[in-house]
Amino acid sequence: MGTITRSFANLITDTGPNAVADGTIVNADINDNAAIASTKLSGTFGSRTLLTSGESNNVTSLAISSTYLTSSYNVFEIFICHAPRSSAAALELFVSTNNGTNYHNVDRLYHYFQVYPNANTGHGISSGAINTDRANLQVSLINGDFANSYIQIIRPKFSGGTGTHRNRNTIVATTATTQSVGTSVNIERVDLITCISNSDTTNRNSDINNIKFEGNGASMDYKYAVYGIAW
Repeated sequence: MGTITRSFANLITDTGPNAVADGTIVNADINDNAAIASTKLSGTFGSRTLLTSGESNNVTSLAISSTYLTSSYNVFEIFICHAPRSSAAALELFVSTNNGTNYHNVDRLYHYFQVYPNANTGHGISSGAINTDRANLQVSLINGDFANSYIQIIRPKFSGGTGTHRNRNTIVATTATTQSVGTSVNIERVDLITCISNSDTTNRNSDINNIKFEGNGASMDYKYAVYGIAW
């Protein structure tokens, strides 16, 4: 007697007599090892877009302008690597709401953690200040040190409610650095929170659309990527 075979490739369909009724498959029916490609997902998850990336070498400043920090996004993520070409390079951050025509004073606060060549550690409030012309991601580097930062610019856009400060932009940054490895600090983490100064009643509630990095006049190399997130 011959063998009877049947193809099951098209046995289950989404319509017709072989359709699986809505609500039949539940979470328990899905194997723990199953994976769904992200291209097959739909829904409101927000969008994260690479806006620009690049490298600038032997420069004294680097600006990320309103060409990228547009009104289309509520949050910007900036990954930036700083490499000084000379000693005593402080990593400075300037912010603007008019695309760099003016850079505005900020209120700022830092906290740092350090581990020294002898394995001792230290931490504390590095600098708190109000109405000052810049924020610092780190304060003292020499040629050969590394400094890698992750920076978020958060721009809330509440459509309702009242309050003077609810839509103020905030910058939150974390920087991992060294300071003359083997001599001063083997590794350090600096956390920064800053916003346009409360004293600046003209610009404090405007969107930040330009930021500038400097090394206190030192020549620097930068490598960076900027992402925008809309919600």
